[in-house]
Amino acid sequence: MKITKRQLLRIIREEKINLNRKLHEDTLDDELSNLKKNINNDLDHIKDLKKDVEDNKEEEHRDELDKARKDESLRRFIKREVKLARR
Repeated sequence: MKITKRQLLRIIREEKINLNRKLHEDTLDDELSNLKKNINNDLDHIKDLKKDVEDNKEEEHRDELDKARKDESLRRFIKREVKLARR
């Protein structure tokens, strides 16, 4: 389907008119209400982020402990193998 330049311009002009009708500013009270809601949401989000950071730190600490345990068990295994090889 082909569209002429004139048809395209008419469609754009109509859309602009419709868009202007749809746009309207919120009242000051509505804006303040929205801002208050956003503040509460942001505070909740910050709390969640702090909890995530703490959880990540705990997980890293557990990973380090696990790695140390694995290193220790590997060291014991090698020591045992060396003793057996010397016999």
